[in-house]
Amino acid sequence: MTAEWLHLPPPYPPGVGPLCGAELEAWYEDLQDILGSDTGGAKLARAPTCTEHTSSSLSAAKKSRKEREQDNERKVQELTEQNEHLKSEIDRLGEEVQRTRRALIERLVNTRK
Repeated sequence: MTAEWLHLPPPYPPGVGPLCGAELEAWYEDLQDILGSDTGGAKLARAPTCTEHTSSSLSAAKKSRKEREQDNERKVQELTEQNEHLKSEIDRLGEEVQRTRRALIERLVNTRK
């Protein structure tokens, strides 16, 4: 019995191969962060190594992760500022609506006199 006879799918989707080096290390770090609370804080086993695994690729992965975190923090800050601006704009428009409403009521009352 051969694998061709079983018609087994390839282990990876088309165009995607095994992760090595920096990508693999970053993936395992993300996985550890996600699963950290489920395992009671215990770290997962170290990622398997590849022949392409170098210290420069590890530092690039950590830098990339740090840059992503900084980008996310910057986006949160921008969205918070935008949210505050929109809240103040809503308040301003609400006050304008109330002033206009009062002016219209006063105008209607005065025209009937």
